Amino acid sequence: MNLDGRGLSYIKMPPTDSAQWVIRRSLEGHGVRYEKRTIGGYETSMMSAGDGPTTLLWFPALGDSAGGFGSMMVRLVEAIPGITIMAIDPPGYGDSVIEDGIEFPTFDGLTSWIATLTQTIAGPLIATGNSSGAQIAAMAGAAAPFRLRGSIFVAWPDFRFSTFPSLDLLCPRDDAALDELWTSAWHSPPRLPTSARTAMLRKFGDPRLKRHAASWRHDSFATALASCPPWHSSSRAFIGGSSDKLVPPSIIEQTAALYGAKLYWIASAGHFPHREQPALFVDTYKKIIHDFLGG
Repeated sequence: MNLDGRGLSYIKMPPTDSAQWVIRRSLEGHGVRYEKRTIGGYETSMMSAGDGPTTLLWFPALGDSAGGFGSMMVRLVEAIPGITIMAIDPPGYGDSVIEDGIEFPTFDGLTSWIATLTQTIAGPLIATGNSSGAQIAAMAGAAAPFRLRGSIFVAWPDFRFSTFPSLDLLCPRDDAALDELWTSAWHSPPRLPTSARTAMLRKFGDPRLKRHAASWRHDSFATALASCPPWHSSSRAFIGGSSDKLVPPSIIEQTAALYGAKLYWIASAGHFPHREQPALFVDTYKKIIHDFLGG
């Protein structure tokens, strides 16, 4: 666990249960709210901060948790008055636990969950996410196109023109495979304690997670964006980590050019720029959101 200069906890690796408790108490002290709702038949864990009329949705990457966005929420609410931020774990991600014996939904199967989720949130929306969470953000935008004010896709391209990372890399089953994923995803990979390794291998070793990842289609991202009205093309932004080896910069450059979207780079960051460079990430989000909202 790392503490930034303001005493806010942010996570550069999966925390232990005790560290997670400390992080939660710290974030609650800065106005972050935790709750669970049943949405589309799934128990859904979410965090929120702020009370503005426009809601920014954040969806984490496969195998990650919305909890890793906690300190970003506090910083963004302070930097951009008038927004609410919700970080949401899709079914099977993070703290949105699915009981043993119950299958994770496919990506297409998340459509009804996403539609129900967006119906529970009033007002304008900004849909954002990291990695596969960006795919879910694109689907959220398609579910509420006339309330969408913009979309931010972090470390995620249109894979119709490139190769999707292998499932064995995304869902490692042993230490060697985990090390390969870890070094591919980070600019400066933090050390993984034994307890964190064990927890990650348990999570990634769940065959339901791998089947969920395998359900993704190469045209899913393009299909979701095509479902939005054409004027949304001017309200899209891509963010890439300059050292990302899972989704190399050239692929994100090609995607941003394809959609005529603005592209922002976070230096000295890999696949999770909000974790490695939180201050630069917040500054970038602030600029993009001000552009979306005319600030």
